[in-house]
Amino acid sequence: MSRREQALVLVCFFLSGVAALVYQIAWTRQFAFVFGTSQLAIATVLAAYMGGLASGAALAGRLAPRLRRPVLAIAPAEAALPANEQEYRDYLETNGWTRSLAIADLTPAIVLDELGRVTPLASNPLDLLAATLKEKLPQLFPDAPSA
Repeated sequence: MSRREQALVLVCFFLSGVAALVYQIAWTRQFAFVFGTSQLAIATVLAAYMGGLASGAALAGRLAPRLRRPVLAIAPAEAALPANEQEYRDYLETNGWTRSLAIADLTPAIVLDELGRVTPLASNPLDLLAATLKEKLPQLFPDAPSA
């Protein structure tokens, strides 16, 4: 592989990483609406991202030795990302988990109206987890001093 081809491959990998970070930020913001908290959204997106990296590395580790030009095998997956992103956005919109507003049309009245349409979760999942832990931990550690 020539130096020019190597540079082109490195630029492609860099742009792929930038796109992944942009998607990660967008997904985190979308999931913050779904979960009602940004911490849970970040944890979910990070877990999915790391799981995807791990499964991709495991698959690539098995397939790469059999491929003559493994770098070219990535191209179809990279090309499919925009279509997958559109399917994801359509799914969120179908379930009412996202709102789209034209930025140029925003006024304080429109923002307040849209905020009034947001329905919070019936209960915060973290509150439910905390209550469950408060109930179950004394059973798991009966000899521990109580607070």
